[in-house]
Amino acid sequence: MDKLSIYEFLSYFLPGVAGTYIALQLVPESLQLFTSIGEFADGLVFTIVALCLGLLLHRISFSLSNKKWYKKIIMSPVDIIVTKNPENIKAVFAQIDNQFNEERLNGGQLFDYAYHYLEFADKITPAKSFQSIYFFLRNLALLLTLWLVLLLVGVIFHYQFNKCMTLIIAFLICLPLLTSAANFYREKMVVRIFNTFAVAMKLQRQA
Repeated sequence: MDKLSIYEFLSYFLPGVAGTYIALQLVPESLQLFTSIGEFADGLVFTIVALCLGLLLHRISFSLSNKKWYKKIIMSPVDIIVTKNPENIKAVFAQIDNQFNEERLNGGQLFDYAYHYLEFADKITPAKSFQSIYFFLRNLALLLTLWLVLLLVGVIFHYQFNKCMTLIIAFLICLPLLTSAANFYREKMVVRIFNTFAVAMKLQRQA
């Protein structure tokens, strides 16, 4: 079996591990499927649970990708990123739009086209590194948000009150940091995709 790629490892396995670890701190020992990840069988079950949870988080995050509030918080639209002009991306985007956008795609659609072209041409690896970090931060932020809801329910019913309150405070501190970092790496990903696509198309025309 091949090892997990860096994309898979960061995008859903690590968030799944974090979610499973948090659950272990709150679920009664009698209900836990494993007691120590040091044992082979327990470690295998832990890995399966973490992987399934991570895949579920990844799926939920994509199901929210069309929501305006979600885009505003942690998934800035490509057009807005171009308007902000990080690393002078406006000029590169204008070049791509003028020379290669025959179908008159909008910013998001043009980004998708550039991404799929680079993936097909096997030139996506550098940009995908930023994407992997972005997905890790985005899914981790979603994980903490979902846990916040569960922890608030726990507080209401006085379930492990002190531990729940500690986690709530910690998560509330971490969430703004995670969303800020996620948006930064999304910008880096968009910039890298457009820059790489522009170079790739220029070299293709010269060939």
